[in-house]
Amino acid sequence: ITEADYRAWAQQEIITCFDPVLNSFGLQRILYSSDWPVCLVAGNYGKVLQQDEEFPKKLSYEESNIFFKKMRKEFMILN
Repeated sequence: ITEADYRAWAQQEIITCFDPVLNSFGLQRILYSSDWPVCLVAGNYGKVLQQDEEFPKKLSYEESNIFFKKMRKEFMILN
């Protein structure tokens, strides 16, 4: 959210960025992360978390698990 207008960003503005990333790279090549605590400039933790939970709503349970957990675990094993 800090890449948007951090004083007046709207959730839909951020969500529109998700589809191109997902379509370009697929779930096997993206992982969930945050720029916390920098994102606190644009919103409190609850607002940031609410925003992050909107991204995968159209994904199945399995796809959401890949997005939030599986790829991060695989990344951590590689490092």
